[in-house]
Amino acid sequence: AIRFDVGERSNFLLLPMMLAGLRQINEWGPGRIQEYCARLFEPALKELQPFGYQVEKAGGRFSHLVGIRLPDTLSPDRLRTALVDGSVHVSVRGTAIRVSPHVYNDARDVEALVDILKSAIHGS
Repeated sequence: AIRFDVGERSNFLLLPMMLAGLRQINEWGPGRIQEYCARLFEPALKELQPFGYQVEKAGGRFSHLVGIRLPDTLSPDRLRTALVDGSVHVSVRGTAIRVSPHVYNDARDVEALVDILKSAIHGS
């Protein structure tokens, strides 16, 4: 009956961990998390635009979930390989990538992503 499965999973052992995570998010504050992600990632988005990457304006997206449209000259498969080789974990979705920075990310993570994206353009 897996065809009727809509993604739910009952694993009651995980409930205490989920509750601890939700409490931590409430303690930090979702607004502060958004601010952190914006401070961390906004400079990188501006840095990528001259290379042909396209990003929705700040008012049209959230800071913790960003879509970056690839330049027409860049092969998504080639970029996917470069990201895997560089141990950078983002989601390649057709001709865009989905990046979801969070509080566990820091400037080194963003720099690694930007370096790969710039190198991919130069290698095209």
